[in-house]
Formats: sequence, C-alpha cells, structure tokens
Amino acid sequence: MPIYLTSDDVRTYLVDSSPEDNELLDDIDFTSGQIQLAMRMAAAAFNEIRPHVRFVSPSNLPLAEWAMTAVQEQLYRMRLNQLERNAISLEAGNTGYDEDNTRIKNMNNALQRIAGWRQSAFTIKQKSNASDIYNTGF
Repeated sequence: MPIYLTSDDVRTYLVDSSPEDNELLDDIDFTSGQIQLAMRMAAAAFNEIRPHVRFVSPSNLPLAEWAMTAVQEQLYRMRLNQLERNAISLEAGNTGYDEDNTRIKNMNNALQRIAGWRQSAFTIKQKSNASDIYNTGF
C-alpha cells in the first residue's frame, strides 16, 4: 500500500509545526494554503519532466525524498518572492545591516542545494518508462 505525502509531513520535515519551531517569527512560517499550493506546483513540475509517464497529483505525491524536496523548493521560491518584494536595508551611523538580503542569499543557497530532486524524478520516470516497454513491473 503506497504512502502519500501530507501537509503534516511537510510541516514536520521543515520543522514548521508550531510557533515554538520558529522563535524569531513566533508563528508558523508557511500557511496551509501555501503548503497546498506548493504540493500542486511540485506535482505539476514532476509531470512536466520527460518522459511523460507516471504522473502524480497533489493527493498522491509519494512520501519520497524527491517529492518532499520538490515541495520544499516551491515553498522556498514563494518565500524568496516575498523577501525580494519586501527587502529593505537599515543603516545607523557607520553600521549597516541588511537582514532581508542575508535571508535572500541564504534562501538562494538552499534552493541550489535542493535542486537535485529533478534528476531523481527524471531517473524514476526513465525506469518507469523502461518497465512499461519491457513489462518488468517497475
């Protein structure tokens, strides 16, 4: 019986289940709506990868590292859009601090680290396609 990815799984993976998980925010970082959208976008991104076999939907994303990372990538892209849209710099005397740009840089670094999920998905699709051709029961 397959096990599918849920919003709670995403929250647990990102350590974003309660305000205690995010001391600086004192709130959850991602809304349920954002997580649901990220799951839809991750499913769409997987379905766009060639070969066009083995499709998924948000409700049947497998509980697998590539799927979790795909959802994480979408959430980080959402947050990056928000940070870039609202970035400001602070300066007092000879000291400046640009928290938003630091967070933007960190978010871009994180996106580079997790970009490998697409290659994993491509490999899964290739194996599934070969299985269908040769009837090996992938």
